Amino acid sequence: MESIPDDKLLSAVTIPGTHESLTLYGGPLIQCQAWTLENQLKAGLRYFDIRVEASMFHDILDVTDGHLMHTKFHEVLNILWEFLDKHGSESVLLRVTLQGMSMKKAAKCIKTLIENSEDRVWTKIFVPKMQEARGKIIFVQSTNFNVGTLNHDTFVTGDDTFKDVENKMKKITKHLKEAEENCGHALALTDSSATAIFKGPKTVAKVVNGQLNKLIVELQTGSNKPDCLGVISMDFPSPDLIHNIIEVNGKPGSGSSEHPEEPEPAEPAPAEPEHTGFSDDSTLNENSYKEKWMESIPDDKLLSAVTIPGTHESLTLYGGPLIQCQAWTLENQLKAGLRYFDIRVEASIFHNILDVMDGHLIHTKFHEVLNILWEFLDKHGSESVLLRVTLQGMSMKKAAKCIKTLIENSEDRVWTKIFVPKMQEARGKIIFVQSTNFNVGTLNHDTFVTGDDTFKDVENKMKKITKHLKEAEENCGHALALTDSSATAIFKGPKTVAKGVNGQLNKLIVELQTGSNKPDCLGVISMDFPSPNLIQNIIEINRKPGSGSSEQPEQPEPVQPERAQPETAAPEPAEPEPAEPEPAETQPVEEPEPAEPKPVEPEPAEAEPAEPEPVEPEPAEAEPAEPEQAEPEPVEKPEPAEPQPAEEPEPAEPEPAEPEPAEPEPAEAEPAESQPLEEPEPAEPEEAEPAKPEPAESEPAGPEPVEPEPVEPAEPEPVEPE
Repeated sequence: MESIPDDKLLSAVTIPGTHESLTLYGGPLIQCQAWTLENQLKAGLRYFDIRVEASMFHDILDVTDGHLMHTKFHEVLNILWEFLDKHGSESVLLRVTLQGMSMKKAAKCIKTLIENSEDRVWTKIFVPKMQEARGKIIFVQSTNFNVGTLNHDTFVTGDDTFKDVENKMKKITKHLKEAEENCGHALALTDSSATAIFKGPKTVAKVVNGQLNKLIVELQTGSNKPDCLGVISMDFPSPDLIHNIIEVNGKPGSGSSEHPEEPEPAEPAPAEPEHTGFSDDSTLNENSYKEKWMESIPDDKLLSAVTIPGTHESLTLYGGPLIQCQAWTLENQLKAGLRYFDIRVEASIFHNILDVMDGHLIHTKFHEVLNILWEFLDKHGSESVLLRVTLQGMSMKKAAKCIKTLIENSEDRVWTKIFVPKMQEARGKIIFVQSTNFNVGTLNHDTFVTGDDTFKDVENKMKKITKHLKEAEENCGHALALTDSSATAIFKGPKTVAKGVNGQLNKLIVELQTGSNKPDCLGVISMDFPSPNLIQNIIEINRKPGSGSSEQPEQPEPVQPERAQPETAAPEPAEPEPAEPEPAETQPVEEPEPAEPKPVEPEPAEAEPAEPEPVEPEPAEAEPAEPEQAEPEPVEKPEPAEPQPAEEPEPAEPEPAEPEPAEPEPAEAEPAESQPLEEPEPAEPEEAEPAKPEPAESEPAGPEPVEPEPVEPAEPEPVEPE
């Protein structure tokens, strides 16, 4: 409609529409349409006809399709407004027919809704211009609801009776002729639908729509091209038929001959995936499959320390934008990498059957959900699935009992203990998570707060999410933490909220990954309408350990002391290389290796001075250690000094006072005193092998010279590490 001039009356525009627009079920004798309301809008349809009935006990308006109630009237309005908000150039015509025992009540409720949205609807009798109609719902009067614009009497009661195609086409041709004459000043409606005994809307549409399409093309290409044909209402229209009806607006008299095609591509564009974290596409590309991402998680890691993407009300796939929470089936959610699921279960009053609810309609049974999960886990044994069950209905005790019975019969395939399992224990199993009214399974941390699903605006919601993720990061190492990004508000359902929140959540996750303080884990993140990209980014948190886990491994790495080990072998404290004594200081880390000689020497006691230990064992080796190989770094003699007070103070060496290392130290004592001058001897070590006797000489402390002797056999060992 973007190309229609603003000063043109809406009645002068040729508009395709549908009859009983929401009658999507009921079989061939009742069903009138195949597309949902959203898809009808995307296809270019701009007129809709619905049947509304008021509940006898509640102020609720149900849109009916003859027998079953499929959606609520306010949900229809929200779908239309959502579309108009995105495409402000468009306008939508809505014709309401009242049904049931409470038509007066229904009319009153509808008028109340309209009064609360005056700036978004048109309820005046006269036809608006396009400028006035854009972005609004234009109400069209029906036989029993007199709110909105009058429509010309081309729609005659009884014209929906079908005899044969020829007769029906005569009526349609006559109506279109009258519409052409009157649509410049009055809204004209031609209805191509009809029924007959044992011939429902679908059967009639199969033969009538082809003839109608042919007629529209003839009118366009004939010598007398119409300026407008008003509203044409149909059952099961094809995209080709819709396009040809729209093309009438591009013919002479409309003022725009070529543009209508341009707005068309703009309409299918409602591809909402501008929000990178949001997707309401019910299909899932194989490139988005993440069926084995848990395979890389270590077995000894707690499940709570894994960052897990999941869904809120995981099976609420229907009910319109105010109720629907997910677009993918449970199977596709599993394939997409989601591993946490939240379901609502209700027990049948008369049978031992558990129904999984989606707000109003029953879509599957609880045991079927378990079978889908187990089938997936049987194929992908590396994975684990978390399941949170909330009970609903009048028989919650009965429901709880039935679920527990099912669980008891499958003990080896589920986890119902309170504490969090390790990945090795969780693989291949359904991990039950406790809810507010079903206390079977693992406890979840109170990052999930009742009332946090109330939505004010995106900024406020993101503050809550950020706070919850921070708490989850602090607690997920020992407790299961759940952050729920879903929310609702008046006239804003899960889908509307997810469109605004998911993109910001995706941005936040990426920032956490790339920031300086990378989180180790964020627990479970539950979402509505998540996109494959958002799921992937959440899973990636597990691939990028946080700063808390990246530093520790670096400390043991300073195995540089290994170089110092040969130094320890040198009894000669060639301190000239001050740089090396420093590594000797680091040798406390090395000593694990020299620790081996410790068993030979009495130095095990040295283990007590954990700090100096590295030094002392070295001196022990130093006594027997062949200075020859120790040549390069005899610096270690100062190291024995280190054990006493500090790292280098050799003078302290004379203080072999350390009771335990005292034995080896006396041997070093002399090298400490006399050998500081002998530092050049590192060059001599090759010849200095006699230096071994020197330690013997230097060991006036007769008590321990015996020890260096047993140590001497160990000398080759230090040489080997060298």
